[in-house]
Amino acid sequence: MGILSRLGGRETGNSNPDLAGHQIDRFAVLAPTDPKVPTPRNPGQFTSIRSAPVLEDPRYFNGEEVKVLKAVVKTKKQQLKSTSASYESLRQIDDVDVSVHGTYYGYRTHLANNEVKKLGANAKYAEALHGMRPRYVDLGTKLDQADQKSQLKIQAMKAKLQSNLNRPAPRS
Repeated sequence: MGILSRLGGRETGNSNPDLAGHQIDRFAVLAPTDPKVPTPRNPGQFTSIRSAPVLEDPRYFNGEEVKVLKAVVKTKKQQLKSTSASYESLRQIDDVDVSVHGTYYGYRTHLANNEVKKLGANAKYAEALHGMRPRYVDLGTKLDQADQKSQLKIQAMKAKLQSNLNRPAPRS
């Protein structure tokens, strides 16, 4: 469901009768954002890069080997510039992702705080309504008493009328 279709509707979650409880799973909160991201529990491999073999013994090099090694150095220096720029771009992308992540959870925090305020207003209103219940009972009692008094008066009037009707008419 898209954001625009949600704006007009109301989504409800499960209501937990234990209002002091929570559904916050610390493992979910602290779960890595990606399974490959390095953490103390997932340090990754301590790999490195080695463009030339490690020599275990001293040796002499010939002129052809020097030319090849110098060409490799030139290529590696060019690759270093590209690699450094690429890693810098990756860092910048991750920095932007962190900003978006922080902004998103700032928004979620704002929503959660406002939800508590809204529910607080609901609770205050419900508390006021509960406070009115004795007054409503009192009003209802007064209405019941007024109804009883009226019924008694009406019955008395009917009885008087009936007794007048049952009395023989005076003779003239």
